[in-house]
Amino acid sequence: MFLALLTLLWAARLLNQAWSRSYRVEVEQRALALRLRTSLDSLSQGVAVFGPDRRLTNWNECFRVLLDLPKAMVRLGTAYSAFVEHTAEAGRPALESEDQIRAASGDARGIVVYERVRGDEHHLELRRTPMPVGGFVLTVSNMTKRAQAEGVLREAQKMQAIGQLTGGIAHDFNNLLQVILGNLEFVRAKLTGDDRMQQRIERAAWAAQRGAALTGQLLAFARKQPLAPAAIDLAATMPDLMPLLRRTLGEHIEVRYVESAGLWPAMADPAQLESAVLNLALNARDAMPGGGRLTIELANKVIDHEYARHHAEVTPGDYTMVAVSDTGHGMTREVAARVFEPFFTTKLDGKGTGLGLAMVFGFVKQSGGHVKIYSEPGEGTTVKLYLPRAVGSAAAPVRTGTPVELPRGSATILIVEDEAAVREIACAILTDLGYRVLEAADGEEGLRVFGGNAPAIDLLLTDVVLPGRIRGRELSERILALRPEVKVVFMSGYTENSIVHHGRLDDGVRLISKPFRRDQLAVQVAAALGVPAQAAPATAENVIELLPRRGA
Repeated sequence: MFLALLTLLWAARLLNQAWSRSYRVEVEQRALALRLRTSLDSLSQGVAVFGPDRRLTNWNECFRVLLDLPKAMVRLGTAYSAFVEHTAEAGRPALESEDQIRAASGDARGIVVYERVRGDEHHLELRRTPMPVGGFVLTVSNMTKRAQAEGVLREAQKMQAIGQLTGGIAHDFNNLLQVILGNLEFVRAKLTGDDRMQQRIERAAWAAQRGAALTGQLLAFARKQPLAPAAIDLAATMPDLMPLLRRTLGEHIEVRYVESAGLWPAMADPAQLESAVLNLALNARDAMPGGGRLTIELANKVIDHEYARHHAEVTPGDYTMVAVSDTGHGMTREVAARVFEPFFTTKLDGKGTGLGLAMVFGFVKQSGGHVKIYSEPGEGTTVKLYLPRAVGSAAAPVRTGTPVELPRGSATILIVEDEAAVREIACAILTDLGYRVLEAADGEEGLRVFGGNAPAIDLLLTDVVLPGRIRGRELSERILALRPEVKVVFMSGYTENSIVHHGRLDDGVRLISKPFRRDQLAVQVAAALGVPAQAAPATAENVIELLPRRGA
């Protein structure tokens, strides 16, 4: 009897130990399951485990969210085929079919990776990993941000390549235009009494200026146009542009102007901004052949970090917005994605160059701003220019017109230019204005000429890009080190970083861009020498005449 009781007690003790061990194992298993569930739910990837029968056994919340699945579907035992059927779009399956999985089931170590783009433009990467005991793990990763970043990088690389090409072409092309335009203006000043010949010269000069405008648009797109940014009070200057727009666009286009109270000053080049608005208005006019409404709106905008996070090229901060909207035929998404590319146009041959919007894009980007286009077929188009807010008070820019009489002088000018034809016409223009001119073909020759005439030279007119070791900026620095009172004017059809940094002219630098007109050279030289020039007030016709006559 005692032995039986002892056996029962021993058995009870063993049972108690077994129960304790079982309880501890169960607690550990529950903790392990909780850790596994927490780990799965913490992942930014969607994870789902399917058993050998291809039914769901485990998953996390991100799996449901990324595949946009209803909660009722994501439960234990749901067949994989149900997910395939639910996520499939017209002609575009999202998941592998069961036949594809079955065909690949022979390789237990084969990992299948594929990408899908959902209808809402979300990019997904899906990875199927087989399990040794049968079944598989399906991992879903959201690659939308990576795809966007790659798209921005590809676009930037493409724009950079085009910019390098256009910058190189612009230098040589502007030199050719300078020779053409300079000689035409020189002949026109000498030719009097023959109105018919004067008219032909005017037409040829207009064509040269048209070529210069196209080259300028290419440089603006390439962000190599030297800018002279200033604080602009758009509330004071933009209304002055409205009468010009109404005359330019025609009576069939209604022009509206909307302005917000307390508008911030914008930091931009006033002339380039006016040209950009005119280009947008001309494009809007061509989109409304039967008439319509053009609206120009000014407003303060704050770009926050959330918006900048989705637009990699944008810097958060305060901006002044200039929006140009029309009620024209609008554009498809595919067309709108390409409108800022140079030479891309939807107009008929000969009706546009495809450079107007490219110029606008380059100008805004070089100014440190942001440009956004909104368009729907049949609903019109809105282009928004976000210009950086200027810190400090703004002053409206004052336009200067063509002088009533070109300023003349008797100073001695050293001209350094490697293109012989350009150097010849510059010498002829300044000699005709009364100046004494010395010339050199490169920087080293320029130093030699200066050394032999140092006391007499009053002004250096030099190209920025010179052959040899001494560039235009270094030549000016060496001359100023010897005679600080010598004035310097740079000329170039393609500025390099020696006088332009971050797209802006260095402080105190005078630059005349090729191809320049006779009066522009006269005024710039006179201003550098301190000779006053009496100017006539500019008119709207003077401004618009220098712009392309057809919208880009």
